[in-house]
Formats: sequence, C-alpha cells, structure tokens
Amino acid sequence: MSEHNDNFPLHTLFKTFTEELEEFEDDVDSDYDNVTSDSTGSNYEFFDPCDDLNNCNTSFLCKIFENNGETSSSDSDSYENETELDFENENESEDNQFPYSDSDEFYEIIEISEQKELTACVVIDFINGKFQQCGQKEGRIRQLRNLYGTWQVDRDAIKEVNGNLPKLGVCDLHFQFNNKYLHKSREKKLKDFETGIIQWRRCISCNKYITLFSREEGCIQHSWHLNEHNIQVPCIGQYSCEALKVCRPLFVKAFNNIKNPKSICCSCYEKLGGHIYRRPGRGKQGTTCITEQLHSNDTSKGLEFLGNWLIDFSQTENEKDKEQILIALVNILTPFASFPPFSNKKITFNESIPNTNTNININSISTSTLAQPPSLFIIKMLFIEFFKKILHDKENLKINDFKELGCIIGNKIWNSRSEIITKKSSLELPQTIQEYYNAFSDFLTSFFLGIIQQLKEKKLEISNRQQKKRKKPLLTTTHEQTIKIVTLITSMLIGIAFPSLKIWLPRVLASLSRKPRLLGSFRELLTICHITSHTDRHERKLANT
Repeated sequence: MSEHNDNFPLHTLFKTFTEELEEFEDDVDSDYDNVTSDSTGSNYEFFDPCDDLNNCNTSFLCKIFENNGETSSSDSDSYENETELDFENENESEDNQFPYSDSDEFYEIIEISEQKELTACVVIDFINGKFQQCGQKEGRIRQLRNLYGTWQVDRDAIKEVNGNLPKLGVCDLHFQFNNKYLHKSREKKLKDFETGIIQWRRCISCNKYITLFSREEGCIQHSWHLNEHNIQVPCIGQYSCEALKVCRPLFVKAFNNIKNPKSICCSCYEKLGGHIYRRPGRGKQGTTCITEQLHSNDTSKGLEFLGNWLIDFSQTENEKDKEQILIALVNILTPFASFPPFSNKKITFNESIPNTNTNININSISTSTLAQPPSLFIIKMLFIEFFKKILHDKENLKINDFKELGCIIGNKIWNSRSEIITKKSSLELPQTIQEYYNAFSDFLTSFFLGIIQQLKEKKLEISNRQQKKRKKPLLTTTHEQTIKIVTLITSMLIGIAFPSLKIWLPRVLASLSRKPRLLGSFRELLTICHITSHTDRHERKLANT
C-alpha cells in the first residue's frame, strides 16, 4: 500500500508554511533597508527565483552530485531498509547500558581438529586509524590455536563459524610478530597449544562485550595483579609500553596465579593511558610510545586525575569517608606544607572518629608504601569507576538549559556579521564545495559537523553489523557527504540572520524549484542533504504498490 493517502492534509501543511510569505518578504526588505554598513559599495538586489542559473552555478551544482554514494541508483534500496535496520539492532548497539558482571563471562575450548578452509585473520589490531579485525586472507593462514598469549579477536567473526572454533584463522604477520617479539620461546613450552580457548567477556571499562583468545585463562608473561585483582590486557598492548610496569606492592605480575581476570579491550587500554603497538609496515622504521616519549607527562596527568577525583568525591554526601580521606591527605602532604614539622613524626589518625559503615581501610592508607610512582594506567585502574564517570560525562555533556544554549549560539551567529561579510564572495559565488563550507564560521560548522558525524557513525555501525550477517559489502560514508548536509543547515541559518546576503545554496534551491526541467536535480539535492527521506527510485516503487 502506498504511503500517500488522499486524506493526508498535505495542502493544509503547505498553506501553513506559505501563508506568511508576504510578511516574510516585507521583513526582508526592511532588513535590507537597515543594513547599510554591510552593503557599502555593493549593489544588492534580492535574488529573483526565476532567474536562469549561470554557468558557474551549473558547474558547481554538478560537483555536489558527484561521487554521492548515498543516493546513487544502485544504493537507493538501502533507504527502504534503513529504519528496519535501526530498530532491529538498537539493543545490540547498547552493550554498555548494563553494568559489568562476572555472570556474563564464560569460555569455550578450541578442539583439536584440522580444517581445510580457515577464516580470514580474526585478530583485532589498529588498522586504517581504528581498532578492527585484521581480515588478512592472503598468504599463509594458520589456525588461531597456534598463537600464544592473550589476543582480542573479532566477536562477529567468532559467531560466524557457529561453534566450529578450529576454523578460526590468524595471518602469518601476527603469528610471526607473536613468536619473534611478544613471547619468549621457553614460555611457549609451559602451555600446550591444545589448551587454547575463546573467552567471552565484558570490558571492565566500557562494559562492552569483547572476545579474547588465550591458552588457558591468560598469559603467564603479561598477566598482572592490581591490589590482588587479576587484570588482563591483550599482549600486543604490552610490547615496549611503560603503562604496565611493576609497582610494588600495588601492581605486580600474576604469573600462573590467574583467576577470574578483569579484561580490558584495546580501545579502553589506550584511553586508560596504555598504547597498542602500531606495526610500521614493510620498509618503515617502527616507533613505540617510549621512542615517542608518550609517557613523559604521566606523573602530571596522574596528579591531575587524582585531583579531579578528590573534587568529585568532595561533592558527595558521605561525610565520614570524606573526613578519613582528609586526615590521610593531611598526614601525607604535611611535609610539603608552608609550615612543615621539625621532626619526622607522622600525624596520627583521630581515634575518636568511628570507622563504621565505610569502605575505607585506614590501616591500608597509613601503612602502604610505594617504591616508585605508579603509572597513569595504574592510577586510572585504581579509580576505574571515576574514570568511567568522566567518559560518561564527556559523552553526555551536562547542559541544564538547552534553550539558553540555543540563545548563546544564536547571539554568536548574529555577532559574526563582520566575519561573514569578509567572506561574502565565497558565500555568494563559490568555486568549490570546500570553499563554500570554509566560508561559514568555524564554531557553526564544527557544532553541526559533530552532530551529523555522530549520528552517521552510530547508524553506520548498526547497518554494517547487519551487512556482515547478510554477507554483503560493508557500507561507508565520506567526509564530503557530511559536509553537504552541514553546509545546507548553516546556509539556512545564515540566510535567516542576514537575508540581504545572496547565500549561494538557498538561491539555487529557489531557482531549481521553479524550473520544471531542473526538478530532477532539485529532488536529488534534497535527497543528498537528507531533507527527503528516500530517492526518486524508491518513491516510484511506493507509488506502484
């Protein structure tokens, strides 16, 4: 059944939009009469929608339609299924809504079975600017169980083999790197390849589901104890990285004492202060976080993180805990005070303050001593809940009054008049899309670029998950596609603020809408900018149903 209905009040809707057109045109004329300082030396004439498009406009318009993968005829069917994809996968994309729990975790043993056909390399690595499956199919592919240590592997790739875990493959590049650089030959003899398992876990930081390969529960060389809690990080994150180093008695190697490990994904490991090794590629010299001195400011960042934690904790209502922390801090920081004590005698804790109903162990605070400062990773892991709160606050910016935010942006647009005038030629007659985009104020384009990019990334993640299930090519989006949408929105706002300017895109839209021979281009432009929900092809399909 067609989406169009004769009873749909389309005419009324158009009438509502157009009934104040004359009043708007009067406002435009009034605005033009008042804007004298902006138009000095220029002959401003309000654009006639019936004027012909000149050659420059036509040429530039063609560039907008070039390489637009989203609205090509071959891809137009994706519009029909887009809403369905979003709702089908809405729950899958929100792994981090549920709190971390050990009950979500289990492991499967990789059976010993020879396979004629193996999958592409399932190891997660930093490829093309992001953490993703290696996917190498060429060259020698070995069974994943031949690896040693702990590796994060692609969860979807594991699911695709339907329990046939011996079919999982690893490329020769990761296999050789593992053998030559990550693990010593004598350590590999301690665990037989028959003990390979797939661990189904959740990252303790982002709470997302992750999948790991290891022999038994973890790697003897690269497993750690943080306050007697086992921490598991992929071994590739521990190659020439100082984030994980012995800091007695707080942080020590676990060796064979591995039980109920708390896992951390590659992405969160870097957010916590670690670094996954980037392979340089053939013929290039490798670099590490040590050679790049990426840990040189860890001490400063650690102090800043602890300071932010104290500020956050000071705003809680747990007065007893705050008193104990204050006493401990004064005891530790007194030697750095303006009036330090003459003797080395420590300030003792106030015995009269009860320690009931509190999670703070006073004895551990007063007696625990460190031989060296802990790394930034160790500090953040100790206060992992506060770290997750910081990430959550960044993702969910606290804005108490969205109307006030709108007023601030509106006022900033209004005050950008002089900046807009200096770029008038690029706004009225641009030669390229990028020139037109750059002519708008940075704060405005950056604001909408962030919104559109975030929405596209979320939608693309869901759509590609479904594409993988259907074994179809993954969808992509380009920066240019996003720029076209942002350009339309900013063009509208600047046109509202300064109607006397001949902003290019609104004028072209006005012209296209009045010319029957250009209605196809008009509709295509609306689809490119996502003003209309689907293409002409899909509209014809709806009309025939």
